[in-house]
Amino acid sequence: MMGRGSRNTMVQAERTQEAPRIDSWGKVSGSATFVEDMPELTGSLYAAPVKSPYAHARVGAIDVSRALALEGVSSVLYRDNLHEFGLQLDALAPLDPALIVGDKALYQGDLVAVVVASDLRTARRAAELVDVDYEILDPVFSAEAALQAGAPILHDHRGTNSIFDDSLMWGDIEDGFRQAVTIVERNLVSPTVFHHPMEPVGTGMVRFAGDIAEIWAPTNTPMRDASDIAHVLGVPADHVHLRVPYVGGGFGAKKTTREMAAALALSRKLRRPIRVVATGEESFHVAVRHAMEYRARVGVDAEGRLVALDVDLAVDCGAYFTGGKVATHNACTSAWGPYRVPHFRVRAKTAFTNKTPATPHRGTGKTQTTFAIECLMDEVARTISTDPVEFRERNVLLPGERVPERFTVEGSRIAGDSAPMTIDFPSLMREGMDALGPEQPPLSPSLVRGRGVSVSLRNWAKGSEESQASATLNPDGTVTVAHTASDLGQGIYNMISVVAAKTLGLDQAQIHVENPDTSTMLRFPGATAQRTTIELGNAVYAASTNLKRQIIDLAVESRGGTPDAWIIQGGSLWLGDVRYSLSDLAKEAPGVVLSAVGSDTEVYPTDDAFGETEFWTPGVAAAEVDVDRDTGEISVLRYAILAEAGKILHYNSARGQLEGGAVMGFGLALFEELRYEDGQVQNADAFQYRLPLMRDVPPSFQVLITENGDGPGPFGAKGIAQTSIPCVAPAVANAIFDAVGVPVSSTPITPEKVLRALGTLTDRP
Repeated sequence: MMGRGSRNTMVQAERTQEAPRIDSWGKVSGSATFVEDMPELTGSLYAAPVKSPYAHARVGAIDVSRALALEGVSSVLYRDNLHEFGLQLDALAPLDPALIVGDKALYQGDLVAVVVASDLRTARRAAELVDVDYEILDPVFSAEAALQAGAPILHDHRGTNSIFDDSLMWGDIEDGFRQAVTIVERNLVSPTVFHHPMEPVGTGMVRFAGDIAEIWAPTNTPMRDASDIAHVLGVPADHVHLRVPYVGGGFGAKKTTREMAAALALSRKLRRPIRVVATGEESFHVAVRHAMEYRARVGVDAEGRLVALDVDLAVDCGAYFTGGKVATHNACTSAWGPYRVPHFRVRAKTAFTNKTPATPHRGTGKTQTTFAIECLMDEVARTISTDPVEFRERNVLLPGERVPERFTVEGSRIAGDSAPMTIDFPSLMREGMDALGPEQPPLSPSLVRGRGVSVSLRNWAKGSEESQASATLNPDGTVTVAHTASDLGQGIYNMISVVAAKTLGLDQAQIHVENPDTSTMLRFPGATAQRTTIELGNAVYAASTNLKRQIIDLAVESRGGTPDAWIIQGGSLWLGDVRYSLSDLAKEAPGVVLSAVGSDTEVYPTDDAFGETEFWTPGVAAAEVDVDRDTGEISVLRYAILAEAGKILHYNSARGQLEGGAVMGFGLALFEELRYEDGQVQNADAFQYRLPLMRDVPPSFQVLITENGDGPGPFGAKGIAQTSIPCVAPAVANAIFDAVGVPVSSTPITPEKVLRALGTLTDRP
């Protein structure tokens, strides 16, 4: 059983009084609706993809005649008939995947054709009957190899696999190393991993109703997806209605897939609804995390203070540039950690490889660099015979300090304008280590025990898009909130309900939260980057505040009094000691619709490194492990997370986000990796791709949260969803280092890697 704690007794008291999440009963009872639960549309056809079995191959002749001859098959969309579907393919970004493979497949799973038939079994059988001539080419599976001279080129017209360079620097790196008395060099590697949401990636339904494209799909960016689809179909944006029921997890993988877009093109031509049913195995070939190599040289002076950090990054974006720029830039801006480094330089190169296209993954680009910088800090500390916590206390940015005011991004000199640090990292680290409890000896002579700590820093800054929500008073006195933010399990609908209820003075039971529907044209950039509580929460607060004003104005008009005399409290209107129900007020004004839109308007940042950071969010973790020196087996015994939430809107949701991120982090630390050998991915299925199990969760698992009320979200809230995942791998790695005395340089940290680090396991001659 997990042990849990909090640094704020108020939080402990509030969690015993709060209502369950509004989606709790539906999800535990099975009554919540996901795409797969939706009833079949009348006259539906089923789609099945034809995918390349090779990571790199030229595509010759494609023969669909056997597929079309199968009874029940309606059509096949593929390269040779793509021109018949009236698509605006030039609307696709030039380095994003084409809708359908042309003359070359660039990864195992690249989409060659889509077959539609009367039922799923027939569609899948017909897909097997599509004959494709492949000329197998040599693949390349790492960014380092892809950037070498003579490497196989993926995109022939470019003549190179190099796609994007990024950099960030301040100070004088060479002068910094001249000041150093100790220099440590280290290479650290984070591999390709799959997001692995419970719900398969790419399932959905589509149809054309007149000239309106209707889509039901699990995606975390419905407005963006609808806009992209409208461009490809060549229709106005308001002619694409994308509806999102509950989503079974995402972590960056959920989007409207190429199969869905192809099904839409087929639906428009055939005038029939089409259902796309993805499998778990197919999902592995839709989206993965960017693999990354972090090569660093760090210098410290005689007092053990950091003076220089020089980092080179090699970022593997897979076959296409989906999310590559964001991941690379995030990696650059987080490569220095939360440390006071007077002379810093990071240079990144992003390359195409024959892997599944990489997309944003929880903590995009920052989880990989946090693993690297935090392992590096432990090695430096131990090299100069200093306790790792003390070394961090000496070098971490303290409250009131700022990142450098001037730095260079991609060669351009920039003056920053970021908020000063407000985080007391030394106190958080000490509390984390204290939460592990007294140190005890291991239970077996073969076991060695160690403890490790890690920290991370995440900045939040206004983006360049607007978030909107609407609130409408219903005749029964309830309020409906409309929005376009997908709930992927984080509790977004519950957050909306809490903010609306608290702002309006109603009970949560009086708030009805709609599913996202892009036909409302309510803007929201997407449930990403722990932005939703802040940006959408502020929009809901504004909409509720505006609606509250309208309700009170109507009450004044119908019942008298002044606006200041009326209050809404406990779900009712009050004028002095006289209570009025909202339903009575609504019924007394037939034909009057009270509805309000609220927005959270963003501005374009001028600081390309830290985005004019308005506040910083910390992540801190401490871990205790046992390592068997004979077998290399690792057991995480104790683990503690520390987070600052600003203002917790719903404790159990906040705690769940932190716990979920940590458990996902255990997978990244100890188990997860997509392995490529002999031109193929070797473990792209749920049986071979190892995820953490309940037995892998530490027996002692502490979640420590504080509230300062200083966030920019409603009631002072901050986002915390991505603060726990980056800290797990380095905390565990540093605990292993403490236990066995040697570092491990890549994840997942397997028993084999531990034994190799100890020198007890070597390759046979």
